[in-house]
Amino acid sequence: MSVNARALTVTADDITKTKGTSDPALTYSITTGSLETGDSFTGALSRAAGEDVGDYPIALDMLTAGPNYTITFVAAVFTIVENPTMVISADVSNNEVTNDEFINVTFVSSVTTNDFSKSDVTVTNGSLSAFSGSGTTYFAAFTAFADGATIIRVNNAVYTDTSTMADNIASNIFNWTSTYDAYSEVKEDIAGNSNVQAATDIQINSLEGVSGARVGIDYTTRFNESSYGNSTAPTAAEIQDVVDYVNLLVDIGYEADNSGTGIDFTTGQLTTNLGLSDVTVDNQSEYNSYIDDNADQFSAPATFAEVQGMVHIVNVIEAASAGTLTSQHLVLAGVVVNPSTDPENTLSTAELTEVSSSINGANPVTT
Repeated sequence: MSVNARALTVTADDITKTKGTSDPALTYSITTGSLETGDSFTGALSRAAGEDVGDYPIALDMLTAGPNYTITFVAAVFTIVENPTMVISADVSNNEVTNDEFINVTFVSSVTTNDFSKSDVTVTNGSLSAFSGSGTTYFAAFTAFADGATIIRVNNAVYTDTSTMADNIASNIFNWTSTYDAYSEVKEDIAGNSNVQAATDIQINSLEGVSGARVGIDYTTRFNESSYGNSTAPTAAEIQDVVDYVNLLVDIGYEADNSGTGIDFTTGQLTTNLGLSDVTVDNQSEYNSYIDDNADQFSAPATFAEVQGMVHIVNVIEAASAGTLTSQHLVLAGVVVNPSTDPENTLSTAELTEVSSSINGANPVTT
């Protein structure tokens, strides 16, 4: 007598995992036939080797119910998918410091998704508006609540791949530092400071490309007096010029009142930072000596007119000492030179020699 093996149909389950994770168990079910009470399967299914994104066939391999059964196997597919990723960019660079009132942000997913929304985006020190988009690309405007650092990111597992339902992984962190309020205050000072709230040193120094503004120094007047290519959109270089101009006048006034502090001013500073005329490199040491020796000639801070006057006076003294004094030297120094001469304000060589002798005798500058 012979006994026929019992027929079973075993159907494997389709399995999906995300790349880089461990394989889940390969599962199956009996879809035709049944096991006798007390019988069970031994062994396991297997899948084709590989860890790249793609499909891998699942095989019966060593799965068996013993010699009393014949198995018809219905294969399945083991699929490896990749977690969706989101890249955040904007119309400013990541980690940039700008004066913008808001920035336009773009979110690009590595896969199509239909469940990404504004609420999936986490922000600090700001808010999103005008959110739109579909598929792989989405847009929004981001406005900072206040000056300072802001952060935009998409957290882990907040949206899914439309085709695989795989959860996303956390996006890159987009950082933007806003200086909109500080820039607005500087522009207010340029326009005349109608709100009577001068830009502070912290605000001025927060602007990209600007540094050196000092605590307790009022830059308002110079902001209003200075020249700009466009006063409603001053550049960092133009703002820096104001800071350097005011700081130099403060330092000159301080040095005049505190001779011997060791602060020396270069002719480059006098011409570049203050825009003085007729500054002579050869007289740099003498300019500094005059500042140290004539405190009563300078305010605190010094004024442009006081420093320009110093330059002309020193130029007269040094020209007299070198025997190169001209009528123009005297006119620039504010000396009234015989207005009836022809040409006007011109002394003869003999007269200039006499004036030079008088100046050299007085010798008001220690060099």
